[in-house]
Amino acid sequence: SHGNIDGDCHMVRSNDLERAKTVLAKACELGKRDWADIEAKIASSYAQLWDCGPAMLVTEVTIDNKCNIALAGGSGARSWFRDAENAVRDWSIKHGCTAMTLWGRLGWQRILPHWTKTGVDDGLVCLELSYEK
Repeated sequence: SHGNIDGDCHMVRSNDLERAKTVLAKACELGKRDWADIEAKIASSYAQLWDCGPAMLVTEVTIDNKCNIALAGGSGARSWFRDAENAVRDWSIKHGCTAMTLWGRLGWQRILPHWTKTGVDDGLVCLELSYEK
């Protein structure tokens, strides 16, 4: 298993879409997202696909310059998410973002105690990590 190697999370091109569709199926369902729409956004670079070892992410830069983790899938988030967070943060800062956001199940609050809860809706929580010093 290669989930714990430092710096293992990296952006991948759309050639990994078959695997991504499988890994992210549950997240799509939970977030009521249409996979065809996500695929089109990745193909046109409006969204980014990340390979994080046992997991995959899709990010989108929002109109207010936040990097939203639109989808995250893969078991054992404690083992890979910190690495993913660092990789996405570094990339998004270079692209002018001021924060990272995600909507997820309530359990994410335990995995990300350093993120701020900014909303709750329909059993999901919105968390934000601001890059301000």
